[in-house]
Amino acid sequence: MLSTKVLKSLLTKKGRREYGLFLMEGEKVVLENAGEAVQIIRQDESPKLFKELSSLENSTGVIGVFKIPSGESAAISSRILVLDRIQDPGNMGTILRTAVAFGWTTVILLDCVDVYSPKVVRAVSGQLFKLDIIDMSFEEIQRLGLNLVVADIKGEEVKRIDGDVALVLGNEGAGVRQEILDMARKRISIPMEEDVESLNVAIAGGILMCYLR
Repeated sequence: MLSTKVLKSLLTKKGRREYGLFLMEGEKVVLENAGEAVQIIRQDESPKLFKELSSLENSTGVIGVFKIPSGESAAISSRILVLDRIQDPGNMGTILRTAVAFGWTTVILLDCVDVYSPKVVRAVSGQLFKLDIIDMSFEEIQRLGLNLVVADIKGEEVKRIDGDVALVLGNEGAGVRQEILDMARKRISIPMEEDVESLNVAIAGGILMCYLR
């Protein structure tokens, strides 16, 4: 059994990285993945500890502790999602759930919000276990030599792309960093009415993932 100190540290990014563990809350999702759980904390068995760990007002009374995958055994598929500095937990959760729905199961993170934070984990729910998530530096992405296709409002209208594709979605305010724009083989945009400036990154990403899958 993990100590209370260790469990409470998992509420922070530093603690999650130090112990390689994260918390997932919700009876259904935890019990569905109980075989992978390091420990399960139930509200009726440890009410004080549960209250300290819970991030929900109306909890279903179960929190699971799970290992953070190392990423070393992650499979690089023909449809890769590259997320550049996505910072909003809600956007990240929506993007990852959508990625599972459309088969983009390899996700590369570049300086993004912690996907194992309670807010993101809650938004993604059990779909997190269906993804190969890899943290990378810009230099590592360079070395992979991916067919980078960047979502860019100034890009050409999206069309079917055959072969391997690495779709890049950028930061909510700043977009995709210039170094990646310079590496990209193609920049694509979604055709919209002229008086619409841009779409939320999670919505735009969903449309593009559906179109390019």
